[in-house]
Amino acid sequence: MFVGWIRKSSLKTDLDLLEKSLILDKNLILNTAFYNEQLCFGAYEDESLEALISAYVFKESVFINNFYYKTEVSKEVKKRLLKLLIENINEEKKSIYMLVNQKEKKLLESFGFSTFASFRQVLYKGGAVFNFTNAMSKSIHTQNYLPIISQNDFTCTQENRLDYITKSVFKTSSLLLSSSNGYQHSYALNQNIIKLSPWIMQEFSFDEAEKLMRGVIYHRGLKKILAYIPAFNDEITNLYRSYKFEFLEEFELMYKNEKPKINLEMVYGF
Repeated sequence: MFVGWIRKSSLKTDLDLLEKSLILDKNLILNTAFYNEQLCFGAYEDESLEALISAYVFKESVFINNFYYKTEVSKEVKKRLLKLLIENINEEKKSIYMLVNQKEKKLLESFGFSTFASFRQVLYKGGAVFNFTNAMSKSIHTQNYLPIISQNDFTCTQENRLDYITKSVFKTSSLLLSSSNGYQHSYALNQNIIKLSPWIMQEFSFDEAEKLMRGVIYHRGLKKILAYIPAFNDEITNLYRSYKFEFLEEFELMYKNEKPKINLEMVYGF
């Protein structure tokens, strides 16, 4: 199996085929390859894309934002992909971080990664009952959302991620809800699943967070809603439980080199 740089000329077609086997964030993969192609790698069996990995470089950190592979891809191929990415990141001090499931944890540990925090994958399939008024809707819709994203996201991550969020994460299906103390972004992964990412709130803003939760279910609740949330924060986990989200797989936010400067008390959706 060939492991090397992503073949950009055929990437969209390759992802369309790969999506038949996996749930992919195609928009994020394509945009990452467009803006940061030096850190996008794939594993190919002949002309077929079997696995991929990518990262995005910020001023103080590097985020490994995509890691997908078919079930039959071997541990050795996954290891080759991760090794190639880390070698090309070529950082000995800057934090490198990634959200992984329990099966991937040992792979990252073999490259010197440590656990920063535990996360849970949660999924909404319906069933929440609540009031959502016009006044509430108006209070969480604003056209002047860029300063809100910029300020709150920097407070949370100590990074200027505005370009990454608006150019790589945003897509045509994006829904942006916000208040003075935070913002919530959701978008379609496919025809059936909406992903909440990112969702950032100032600490002690539970009432406003609950308005945003009601807003996204009101607008998106006919589809499944997927999120990744810090497992240790009772305020956040209780909010999701109260709105009938199912708690699924355990994940770990892992890092190499310096610890991430992310304030996880502000992360309602990673």
